[in-house]
Amino acid sequence: MRDRMIPLRTAVVGGFVIVGLVAFLAPVRSQAGPSVGFVNMVRVQKYVKVFQAARDQLFQEQRSRLELLDRHRQFAFLVGDEAKRAVELDMKSVQRTNEENQELTALRRKTSDMELEHVKLVGRNNPSEQDMARLNELQTIRNKRADEIDALQQQLQAELSQAEERLQKDADDRFVAALKSTAEQNGLQIIVASHILVPQNFADGRPTDLRWENVVYYGGRDVTDSLITVMNGGEAPPAPGPDEQGTIIPGAVK
Repeated sequence: MRDRMIPLRTAVVGGFVIVGLVAFLAPVRSQAGPSVGFVNMVRVQKYVKVFQAARDQLFQEQRSRLELLDRHRQFAFLVGDEAKRAVELDMKSVQRTNEENQELTALRRKTSDMELEHVKLVGRNNPSEQDMARLNELQTIRNKRADEIDALQQQLQAELSQAEERLQKDADDRFVAALKSTAEQNGLQIIVASHILVPQNFADGRPTDLRWENVVYYGGRDVTDSLITVMNGGEAPPAPGPDEQGTIIPGAVK
């Protein structure tokens, strides 16, 4: 007996930030050395609306596909067009007509009855040849349905990956454009990230989570709010709250 219906991979919805060092070289304005500024990526991730919208959109993309996969799994003994029709009716919810409700009820009863029959035959002691023939028939249907759901899962995962790449590219393009504008406005040649996301692991090496770690520890030109304002179409971010105090770089100037 097979059970290959693996949950759709969960995407990293908290992304859409440049997590490493960010560098932008503007035309040289001085022979005294490069003019360097930094952006606080914790604040950028928190307040830039493009990143917020990308995370929300990816979450919706993921949720809709997980819901579709879950609906298909509810009809484990329907295959082909019959299974597609059952899911189509199930997804319509309150928009179904009386005839469609009756059709969906019949399809649900069919898959439920076949599943119950399968369970009884699997647990039957000393099954007859007729029982074994029927069990094999039901198992063949179940396996075919598992294959269909496997294929659907792979399709949905590919769609989700494409959506993630599209959203990430759009966010990255806007971020780089804002970096260029911020560097020009502030006379900077290089902009770096003040923090990067670092994976945290259990003692046995298994990953647990990501956390921000400092790259810049003291001083420098903080152009974070200028960057956020550019990316948000002129809307300045709020002042740092108590929860952000640990990310403020001491000795930095704006």
